[in-house]
Amino acid sequence: MTLKELRTMVGSVDKEMRVPSVRKLTESRVPVVVKEKLDQKAELTVFANGYVLYRIDNRVTVFPIPECQSYCYEDVSGAGETISSDFFENENWYVRLILEGEDRLKENQRIRQNTREVSYSIVSEDWAVLGTEANRALDHLIEMETIQDILKNMDERQRYAFMRYHIDCATQKEIANELDIPRTTLTDILRKTMKMVREEMGVERVDIEVSFKRNRK
Repeated sequence: MTLKELRTMVGSVDKEMRVPSVRKLTESRVPVVVKEKLDQKAELTVFANGYVLYRIDNRVTVFPIPECQSYCYEDVSGAGETISSDFFENENWYVRLILEGEDRLKENQRIRQNTREVSYSIVSEDWAVLGTEANRALDHLIEMETIQDILKNMDERQRYAFMRYHIDCATQKEIANELDIPRTTLTDILRKTMKMVREEMGVERVDIEVSFKRNRK
């Protein structure tokens, strides 16, 4: 089956909707159109809603088929060459999808490497951090779901507060002054953004503090 033929077998993707998380996609009732086990570690699954799940060991990413068009290939010297989408349309359906999946996993890895510290700790209602040691569970989550995926569901003010508090490690007083809002309003914003993170992670009964610190060189 070619990529062109596969496109006719899946539904259209709403560009205004955010890409579903791995968890949401795998737990959905959306039928699987085709699945290919590439080797003992790699697997490619295409769903009827037009999304693709690419997995290698414990690394996984989700992307829409419509984004798999032309491809820019760079050799070891850094020289680039663009392969047109027409070329892939008549090749085996999984050729272009593998390239897309690999690139996205590499980007996730880059984000991970640029993150100096990730902490996953149960916290009390006053946001006091009870621990700072990185947890493998969150490390695995960040590798699977990029930080951008979580931020996409926030509005501009929520995103700013979340980034300043969890990445820049600014105090709530500093952020409230920058946004010109009461401290209580900022607290509500931070709680709402943390609720979004919990929902994305599938955690319902515990509060989770996620701290991201930039890699300062």
